[in-house]
Amino acid sequence: MYYEFVLFDNFIMDVLLLSFAARLTETKLLFYRKILAALLGAVYALSVLFCPFLQNFFCKTTASLLICMTACFEKKNKGFYHFILAFYFVSLLFAGIALYLAEKHIRYHYLIMAAAVLYAFLCYADKKKLNQDKYYLLKIEYEGKVIEAFGFIDTGNKLCDAKGKAVILLERSLFQGEIDRLPLVFHCETVSGKSLLRGFKPEKLLLQKDDGNWISLSNAVVLADIGKAAYSAILPAQINAFGIIFKG
Repeated sequence: MYYEFVLFDNFIMDVLLLSFAARLTETKLLFYRKILAALLGAVYALSVLFCPFLQNFFCKTTASLLICMTACFEKKNKGFYHFILAFYFVSLLFAGIALYLAEKHIRYHYLIMAAAVLYAFLCYADKKKLNQDKYYLLKIEYEGKVIEAFGFIDTGNKLCDAKGKAVILLERSLFQGEIDRLPLVFHCETVSGKSLLRGFKPEKLLLQKDDGNWISLSNAVVLADIGKAAYSAILPAQINAFGIIFKG
C-alpha cells in the first residue's frame, strides 16, 4: 500500500508542477501529454525506492528533461526552453517549502492540497475574465481629479512598466493639455520609431462591470497615448472580474 501512495502523491505533484510551469510561460499543454509526463515522473520517484543510485544528479536531470519533453516538446515550439526553466523554478520552490514543512513536522500532503487549491482558484479566475467584446466605463482618480474613460479589453495589450505593472492607455485629450506635467516617462519603440509617453500611477482606479457594480483595479499605470477615436481607453489583456490585473 505504501508504494501506491508514493506513486499517487508524486503523480499529483508532477501534474501541479507542470500546470504551474505552463501558466508561468503561457504554454498550452495537451491533457493526455501532461498526464503521461506526470506518470513518468511518478514512476521515476517509485523507482528510486528500489534503485537508490537513480537519485544522482545525472539521473534526476535526465528524468526532469524527459518529463518536460513528454509534456510539451515540439520542433516548432520556441518556448520549450522557457518551459523547462519554469519547471525547474517551480520544482525548487516546492522542494524548499516541503523541506521547511518537514522541519516543522508538518506533512507535505498539506503542500499538495494547498497547491491544488491555489491552481483551482487561478483556473476559476480565468473563467471570470471580463468580456473582451464589450466596452467598460473607467473612473480614474489622480491629484484630486476624476477622469472618466470608455474603453475595451485589448488581448494584444500586454505592456508592462519596469516594475511589472500593466499599462492602461488613455486618450490624450482627457488630460486637458497637462500631459507634460505627468510624472512618469516611458521610453517606447514601435515600427514607427522611438517615442516618449507620459503617464501616472492612479490613486484610485474603478471599472464598471456588466452588472453595474464597480470593482477596484490594482497593479496598473496609465499612459496618455490614444488619439481621437470611438473609445478613450485600452485596457490590459490580463484582467478579470475580481479586479485583478495579472502581468501580461
